[in-house]
Amino acid sequence: MGKVPRAYHHELLCLLMLWLGGFFAILPSVSASIYTLVAAFAFQVLPRPWIGQMTNLLVSDLYEASEDASAAQSFSQGGFAAGCVAMLLLEQAFRQSYGTQMMFFAAGGLTSGAGLIFCALPRLDEKPLAIPSSTGASKELRFTMACNVLAVMAVGVEVTCGTWLITTMSQNGFAPSTATQTNMIFWMLFAVSRLALAPYICRVWKPKPSTVVSVGSAISAVCCIPAVLFPDWLPAVVLAVGGVALGAGPSYAMTISMVKDRQGLTSMDSALFSVAASLGAGFMPFMMSRVLLVFGPDSYFFSLFVIAATLAGFSHVLNHLVPAPSHQCTDEEQAELYLSNAEDTPEQEIYTRMELHTLQTLSERKESSPKEMYTAVELHTMPTLSERKDSKDAECPVPPIVWIYWEQGWDDAPLICRICASSWEQVNPNMEVRKISRDDLQELIPEEIDTWARLCKIPVAQRTDFVRLALLKRFGGIWADSTLFCAAPVMPWLESLCFVKDQAFFVFDRSDSSHWPYDPFLSEGLRLSNFFIAASSGHALTSAWLEHFRRELEGDTIHYFSCHFAFHRMLDEDTSKRQLFHEVPKVSAQHPHTVEFELGFAAPATSNVLDALKRSLTMAPVMKLSSKILQDEFLLKLLRAEPSALSALLDFHAALDVLPLIKQAKHAKADVPELVDLVKHEREITQRVREGWQLSLK
Repeated sequence: MGKVPRAYHHELLCLLMLWLGGFFAILPSVSASIYTLVAAFAFQVLPRPWIGQMTNLLVSDLYEASEDASAAQSFSQGGFAAGCVAMLLLEQAFRQSYGTQMMFFAAGGLTSGAGLIFCALPRLDEKPLAIPSSTGASKELRFTMACNVLAVMAVGVEVTCGTWLITTMSQNGFAPSTATQTNMIFWMLFAVSRLALAPYICRVWKPKPSTVVSVGSAISAVCCIPAVLFPDWLPAVVLAVGGVALGAGPSYAMTISMVKDRQGLTSMDSALFSVAASLGAGFMPFMMSRVLLVFGPDSYFFSLFVIAATLAGFSHVLNHLVPAPSHQCTDEEQAELYLSNAEDTPEQEIYTRMELHTLQTLSERKESSPKEMYTAVELHTMPTLSERKDSKDAECPVPPIVWIYWEQGWDDAPLICRICASSWEQVNPNMEVRKISRDDLQELIPEEIDTWARLCKIPVAQRTDFVRLALLKRFGGIWADSTLFCAAPVMPWLESLCFVKDQAFFVFDRSDSSHWPYDPFLSEGLRLSNFFIAASSGHALTSAWLEHFRRELEGDTIHYFSCHFAFHRMLDEDTSKRQLFHEVPKVSAQHPHTVEFELGFAAPATSNVLDALKRSLTMAPVMKLSSKILQDEFLLKLLRAEPSALSALLDFHAALDVLPLIKQAKHAKADVPELVDLVKHEREITQRVREGWQLSLK
């Protein structure tokens, strides 16, 4: 299933539903012979895990916010519980009035009808899934497997309870009708838990998925205690049944959300969850049958208590002992996913139709000199060359070269990347801006030809890290990520940093990450960002950094932050390099991240927003944008709206003319969500980050 493109999952899920419906329809006619019955069940077994796998994937693509994704996953899994209730009702209704055969015909018709209705629904955007890089793959696989163990127990406790409840209650002296009604209560509460209760809790209280599992399972275990002591007392039995249904009901869906929140849900992850569900639904009830055979019906609720308590304890340990994901998808990785799924659409003139007010203003402005652009940004604190004590060495030792890399080639680069590259070209007319791709590497760094075989096997993020260090070691200059926007000439700013003698090295500082909640740089103890590196040719720090990173790449597992780790290992092992880095000017990376982390791209261009932009550009004339706006449709909708932080940033630097790039962009799809929905989602994320800042500063 991992080989099937996601674009075809919609139709394939419909076909599998029709397949399953066909099984129900033919079951009465094949049940006369054991051979045909076994063949029919084998026919039925094939589509079921695939249906679950693709449903998980489709639902995981609906929302990016954790609470929305968890609520949707729980609601989707609630369909299983609702189906169980429907089958019980169908059995009672059709067995007496129409016979068992009509029940199976009805089930087949409903299943097939559901598949046809699903196929007729409007298709969602074909958007890329924001998954992390495959660095540290073994660690993430271990986390996925741990969540699958939780899934086995989660499915096992619910299926075991529903499978053996009637038998156990009958053996404990309850009337068959009472046992049947209690079983119906279990499945109805189970459906309510997944369809309503868990989605409500996720949307309103916004807990972690692992918290829902641990707390819900603990409630289930506590509710089982009275039934363990009094297995023949109906109120205790009902309490246990209700506790398992309501508490542990959403656990399976939450285990899926745990993986999605941490690393994104892949086809392989979803396949593993399908296997876990099958194991839980088959192995756990079988083990319960052995337990009941050996220890009797009184052991039923004690077994449920043990499973629920184990589920609660394991999820609690996983929640608190396993570190949070320490990586995010890079711009190149996110764009690679997007471009791989993008459909070829003809270029169209869309500017006049979209009324890009901010860009119209830009087109009316005349080109300004670098000095005028600095005035526009109000770089009051930036020292001029005449103010420097070492004015005799005024020339910056950093070669006037800017390296910008897009692996697939710049003809296929997203609009935001081309805008950023254009900003470097137009704002720095005296610098050589080299927009390169993987086709240029053998010519630029031929001395690394022995490394090509290894580079082809590592993720694009680490391949890009290697390229940036190799280029700076040989040529020097400035490395700029493809989504790094340049708002003013960069060489005067670098000269103002007063480099030592004829050597220069600069990276943005991250030692203040304690003020950035949810920042993986804090958890990993990293003190620099590498989206912008300025260095003279052959600088000792760049050369040593490259060699340490080369050693990192020789390992079996490559961490997402392996480039940063290599830098810190270099400092730990070499006192001279540590002293060199101590002399590097310290400028906080918070300033280039102002739009992404503090303001939000869609923030209205109020006076406060403009002041924040000016303050940040005073400290550094560059601004790091994000993979969140790599999709052209989202970017165009942002620019079409009222002036925002993003459009204000573009407006800050007068020489930039992005209208030709806009006119070359592919037109936005008709079914892309409205801008108001995208803006609302981004503002919610920004608000959570701000609240985290306030907590961290108290």
